[in-house]
Amino acid sequence: MALNVTARDLMNFDLEKEVAQALEKHATPANRIEVEITESSAIADPRRVKKLLSALIALGVKISIDDYGTGYSSLLYLQQLSLHYLKIDQQFIREMHHDASSLAIVRSTLELAKNLQIEVIAEGIHAVACLQQLVAMGCYGAQGFLFSEPLPASEIPATVRRIQATRYELD
Repeated sequence: MALNVTARDLMNFDLEKEVAQALEKHATPANRIEVEITESSAIADPRRVKKLLSALIALGVKISIDDYGTGYSSLLYLQQLSLHYLKIDQQFIREMHHDASSLAIVRSTLELAKNLQIEVIAEGIHAVACLQQLVAMGCYGAQGFLFSEPLPASEIPATVRRIQATRYELD
């Protein structure tokens, strides 16, 4: 489960404690939780953010940068923050079929992340052809309406089973 965390949340001195308590209360393994931050939220107080993210990682929580490429895409954050995932913004994904620079950004981001041992998730996947192209380029994961529109929590198990059963012509 991915949780979007705002810049204000990152400045909350009790966030680590709140996450730990929620994990315990709901008997949830920490490695099932992913905290998503935007690039711009990381610049608010980089030292504080790094300390908080390190504490969350110590709990076993995964960390990702959401909407990568739309904010202050600093390579310093990729180097200093212990990230598990980069989520490439859907604008680049959507335009990579007809815009050479978007395709170059997607390819170079995949290569950079691979070299830094960070998995890449492409946002905004709407078509099988796009998914196939990303898989061919070595993209780790994808999210978008191709798989599911937003839905109530009660529908998640059935939707996950449906997604797992669908090969999306990747064989």
